[in-house]
Amino acid sequence: MVGNATLNFAGNVTKNNTDADVATVGLSLATGVLKVQGDTVAKDIVTTAKGDTITIGLHKDVKDQLAKVSTLETTIGTYGADGRDGKPGKGEHAGMGKDGVTGKDGLNGTDLTTKVNALRNGEAGSVVYTDADGNRLVRATDGKWYPADTVKADGTVKTVADEGITKAPVGLEADAVIASLVSPNGTTAPKADDTAKKAMTKLSNIAEGTISDRSNDAVTGRQLHKAKQELATALGGNAGVDANGALTGPTYSITKDDAKQVQILLAT
Repeated sequence: MVGNATLNFAGNVTKNNTDADVATVGLSLATGVLKVQGDTVAKDIVTTAKGDTITIGLHKDVKDQLAKVSTLETTIGTYGADGRDGKPGKGEHAGMGKDGVTGKDGLNGTDLTTKVNALRNGEAGSVVYTDADGNRLVRATDGKWYPADTVKADGTVKTVADEGITKAPVGLEADAVIASLVSPNGTTAPKADDTAKKAMTKLSNIAEGTISDRSNDAVTGRQLHKAKQELATALGGNAGVDANGALTGPTYSITKDDAKQVQILLAT
């Protein structure tokens, strides 16, 4: 190029070659070379000059970070994924999340933080806190435990002024709360019409508990069988424990002499 033509340009932040702030920077079109590049420290973009084209792209470090975000859905699930099948747990497109354990914890449609906190607080999962009737409980801000539908999202207890509340909820102290197993169908108590009140879920693979006057351990079927066997041995008379764990009564043979001895004892 002939002459002393100069290209003046500026950016959002413009500095000269001594790093001083200026309004514009001039580039001699005859001898200067305009360089377009990313921040070498921040590693935000990379530029490629080829022929008459300059291509601007993201730096590899930025791409790697975005790749982690793009895989977030498959890593922790989306906001609306409540089941293993990736579908919501309620609505017309509900999948696995609407049934079983996840169908009864009241967490379908909530975000990941809410679900994790529910697990940490004993409000969800295969063991949850309930009252004596198997109703799920949550801890309110007053430190007491209430039925889940009587506590607001912020942890405060609902009042009769709130929809669906006809009388003031009564909370339980911590020592009245029960840790209950959740059945595969999501229930925490036998059916109301089950007169036998037989629960569905059996807890197994438990170590034998300590038997003492101060023990709070659970005991196993093995320990109960042993206790019955000890009782049968003490009773004698071929008493025993059958295959179903039931105690079979003893049979005693009484001779004439035994009968006479009993008569004597009764007469004294």
